Amino acid sequence: MAFPPKSVRVAAFTLTRITSSLRVQSPYSFAQTAYDFMGGMWAAELTLTHVSAAENAATEAWLAGLNGMAGTFEMGPVDYEGPHGAISADPVVAVAANARAQALVLQLARAGDRALPGDYLTLGRHLHIVTGTEAPTPAFRQSVTLWPRLRRPIAPGDPVAMRAPFGTWALAGPETSYSGSQSRGLVAQSGKEDSLRASRALDRCHAEALSHPLSHDELVRIQRRAPPAGGALGLV
Repeated sequence: MAFPPKSVRVAAFTLTRITSSLRVQSPYSFAQTAYDFMGGMWAAELTLTHVSAAENAATEAWLAGLNGMAGTFEMGPVDYEGPHGAISADPVVAVAANARAQALVLQLARAGDRALPGDYLTLGRHLHIVTGTEAPTPAFRQSVTLWPRLRRPIAPGDPVAMRAPFGTWALAGPETSYSGSQSRGLVAQSGKEDSLRASRALDRCHAEALSHPLSHDELVRIQRRAPPAGGALGLV
């Protein structure tokens, strides 16, 4: 689960939050009821900058090595320059919490440190965003709320990555493609299935197929940017 190679350079991106919530409405009274099934996941679409042939080869090798949706990699939130609050050192978990919890108590490193809404953090290799905060206590503890909910139970002392947060990602579909043209444009893209549909599809595979639990909740679709018609190979 390594980070992508340096040849993977993002030119444009879309980051999406997906929840397993819904709202139903009576066709008679129009009364509405909201349901929260407590699921949440990230999805992203990345457009990569056109690069040289050698760098493109490194990207192709990385994509092939992921083996479709089976492989995972680590990636931080794109265009994020670090905490909006003051975080001199990564905090740790101060109070135990169960899976599906939204509340987290951080043990900050020193006075003056604090998380702010919009900060990202990593717990158990999963990416979360801070949605609400309370003021830190004199003991340097701060209560925050997160999205998505915790993936697993946490214990005091568990590390929390805030200065360089990341998530564990997988391709959003089983296919990646590569094409070229006279303008030397290169395009690679994958499908759009989510993890629930993909896992149900895996259940229908032949018995001899390898199976293992998916360790990620973040999916990404990647495509390559082509240079202008007649343009030379190189950075755009």
